[in-house]
Amino acid sequence: MKLTLPIFLSFTVAAMAAAATAPAPTAPLTFPQPSAKPPFTVAKDTTILTAPLNADGTVDYLQALNTRYAANLRADDNGYRLWITLLSDHDARLPGIDQIARMAGADPSEPRHPWPVYQDFLGTRFGNAWEARYRAMQAATKRPWQPAEVPELAEFLDTGKPLFDIAAAAARKPRWWVPTYSPSATLATAVDSSDSTTRELALLLCARATRRAAAGDMDGFLADMQTVKLLARKLAIGTPLNTFYTALGIDLLADQSLAAIVSRGALSEAQCRAVGQALAALPAIEAAHDLVDISLRWTALDAASVIATGRAHQLTFPDGRVNFFDSIDPGAVDWDPVLRHLNRSADDALRTMAIENRPDRLAAIDARNKPLTAITFSAGFLKQQPGEARGHYTERVAAALEAFFLTDAEHPGEIQRRNHVSNLLAQTALAAAAFKAHTGRWPQQLSDLVPQFLPEIPRDINNTPFTLATTKQGITFIGIPDRQRPLILGAPDP
Repeated sequence: MKLTLPIFLSFTVAAMAAAATAPAPTAPLTFPQPSAKPPFTVAKDTTILTAPLNADGTVDYLQALNTRYAANLRADDNGYRLWITLLSDHDARLPGIDQIARMAGADPSEPRHPWPVYQDFLGTRFGNAWEARYRAMQAATKRPWQPAEVPELAEFLDTGKPLFDIAAAAARKPRWWVPTYSPSATLATAVDSSDSTTRELALLLCARATRRAAAGDMDGFLADMQTVKLLARKLAIGTPLNTFYTALGIDLLADQSLAAIVSRGALSEAQCRAVGQALAALPAIEAAHDLVDISLRWTALDAASVIATGRAHQLTFPDGRVNFFDSIDPGAVDWDPVLRHLNRSADDALRTMAIENRPDRLAAIDARNKPLTAITFSAGFLKQQPGEARGHYTERVAAALEAFFLTDAEHPGEIQRRNHVSNLLAQTALAAAAFKAHTGRWPQQLSDLVPQFLPEIPRDINNTPFTLATTKQGITFIGIPDRQRPLILGAPDP
């Protein structure tokens, strides 16, 4: 790929596109001086940020977010810049993707390598029966398999090797930054940059990994596992909520594939230890705090700023949600209390996320969200009512903004905890496989693994030890990661 000079963020999409190829400026970045004073105080307890500012004196949260995650980033170090050359033709037509690509430093002259969507590939072979073949591919990610069992999958994986190589190179780049773009320059209406290419590529990499393991190619198996897990960790940083969930979802896919292979007892003790060390060297996904503290908080504050300055009509959401805020009379609201209310809500979400005791944490989450979920949104419901006092109207607007942007803000933390349990289950499966390779039998209980194979008995987020069960195919591990169903990794019976 063509090398470019460092990316420096500018103030318009056009300038951002030019910055990808223009010489780097020698003068430090400066922010425009506001030409107006907003109807609220720009301060730490209200807007959190005091710069950069828009011309109307409001905080430019979009610019601030991009600057935070693109600081000191060279375009060629950005894995996403390489990744976007892989986007399927469908994903390459997503709204705003051209602007996002230019902001990321993409060179329009670089050739694309569009991902051939597996469903489309199956459709040309099997017509309306493609769904059964797609399920066969998904099942192949959770067991060792031979090309003769799923021949169309083997063919697709073989012909797609150059694209998998590009994906691996992108995941191994030092940084990963997906620019945040909004046609109205507000975080509340930012384009959702999540794509289906990422999810499918990760799924098929897991299928290739289990095939490689079945063939005895453990180096290839580990390489594919590392690619998926590296991609998950890169995706999780500085991304929208949907992309964060995608990141943790593909990391779980890798854990399931890993555990499905090692739990069948086919690896040597040295192989188990080598894989375990490689995965243990990967950082944990710890992005939920910043997602709430920065992305969700700033989005709520930005939306309030937009409404306060009479621009509620700009809140036309890309996902089709109705704009319930254009009926607000901004002059009838005291905006400093609104902003402080949103900050308190974000702070409360962060505090509940940090509660270690699971029952206490879930109770606190329910208590915080109960009044928010009770708010019913309908067209015009935020119009000031006849005789409604200014203070009451201010409180009602604040509660509506909180409910719309910060309800269940703790959920990323719960999903992140589930991810931690999944990672620990995979490590436990590796330790059990090493035990079997060393002793010739599966452990009867988890204490058999301590301390030679594990430093201590692993526990889930209830502080309850994992359980294990032997099956005809190997061994299975069970942990309870949240208030939902148990998380099971290993080798279940067919």
